[in-house]
Amino acid sequence: MIFVERPISLVLTLVMFATIGLSVALRLFKRMRANKVEQANCSHSQ
Repeated sequence: MIFVERPISLVLTLVMFATIGLSVALRLFKRMRANKVEQANCSHSQ
């Protein structure tokens, strides 16, 4: 096991996955919020 010998690599791997996950989640969250705003604007204009 690499992680038992070098716990630093495990930490780096976790940090890397957390960073990727956060960036993807933020991108999805912004897209969802933009869609909600567009839907709200459409319903107001009708």
